[in-house]
Amino acid sequence: MTRFGLIHLIMLFVTALFLVLTSYAVSKMRRKWQNVMFALAAIIPACGVAFRYLLGLNFDLTFDFEALLLQMLQVYNFNLILMPLVLISRLHLAQQYSIYFSMLVSALTLITVEPELANHSWHDPLVLVAWISQTFAVACPLWMMAAKRARPERKYIIPVAICVFFYFTVVYLISEALIGAGVITPDKSFSFIYDTTGVPIMSTLHKLIPLPYFHLYPLFPVLVGFFVLFSLPFNKKLYFNSNGGEGAIKERVVPIHSLTQLPWRGMTRAGYRQIGWSSDSQARTPEYDTGGGYIMGTSDTMLYAVWEPWGVQKKADVEDHKHYYEQTWGVSCDECIMKDGCESFGNPNAMCEARIEQFTAASEDIETQAQQTRVDYESEGVDFESLNKMFLSGAAHSVEVAEPTDEELAAMNPDFNNDDE
Repeated sequence: MTRFGLIHLIMLFVTALFLVLTSYAVSKMRRKWQNVMFALAAIIPACGVAFRYLLGLNFDLTFDFEALLLQMLQVYNFNLILMPLVLISRLHLAQQYSIYFSMLVSALTLITVEPELANHSWHDPLVLVAWISQTFAVACPLWMMAAKRARPERKYIIPVAICVFFYFTVVYLISEALIGAGVITPDKSFSFIYDTTGVPIMSTLHKLIPLPYFHLYPLFPVLVGFFVLFSLPFNKKLYFNSNGGEGAIKERVVPIHSLTQLPWRGMTRAGYRQIGWSSDSQARTPEYDTGGGYIMGTSDTMLYAVWEPWGVQKKADVEDHKHYYEQTWGVSCDECIMKDGCESFGNPNAMCEARIEQFTAASEDIETQAQQTRVDYESEGVDFESLNKMFLSGAAHSVEVAEPTDEELAAMNPDFNNDDE
């Protein structure tokens, strides 16, 4: 940083201003234009590496494909080559790797500056290409977060750390093979495993542990700690309250502005069934369905289970007119007892009791009438038991209708006259 002095500070300020303004602009763009910005930000760093080391703009100004391959042993170049993978929506790990690690490495490179570049003027093509590549490597995940299309998810912290460890291990094995074959020497290696110049934390670790590769081990707990701190503003806890029920559902960590499915089992309540969730513990109507989607806000949230009576008689509360019972048999029935009728009774329970007595009396009247009808028909010779057996058997039976006699017809119709036939 001291190599560049004031020019370096100015470039850092311009870079920070560029990232802030473009992030705000991306957040206001339509989705298709956001995709264009993401593609540019992912492709530019990868092309920058090839432009510097493959197309004749490497430090010794020669076309050297071998130099490009060796530069992949540098951690920041490797991350730039991986950037286009973030455009594949299914590769969540690539996006999280870019957010947690690639952006960190590129930001540190912008701040510290490569030792080789420090010997060039700020407007040198090598410096500008390197600066632009690292800037867009930071911009790509930053824009995705600004557009709410990606967030640093807590569950990817360990997988990303494992990927970093795996990368350093592979680089170490490749470097050892190249050194053993006489292709390179440790002093001429492009890898941070052997050359830690310009990277203060790695240089410090190398002094404490003067063993290539193994001096990087203390770096991983530091990385994990940084990842956790970095993820805190972007991940919030979602709690679930049984709200009078039994059982417990463990809280979950959810990235802000992301969709998560709400649980639909895990809690019970005698005489009730859960019909949803609400942020209000007194709610009778759920805001969110069980098993439905919930978009996480920007702060820790508690959701309360919303219960509905099921197969019980529930005493009404303030929300249920305060003065009558709600009778529930499998479904809620707010109209089983009318409010107006309750007001005419001094006893709050009187209306419900009166309705029950009325229903019981009506049932008894119906049963009495049925019994009387049966007695009347049995007195006329109707065999109900035989009729029931015939009906239940399902077999077809002929019904015989007796023709009335002349006397019976004359009794029913005084004007009946046999001569009319």
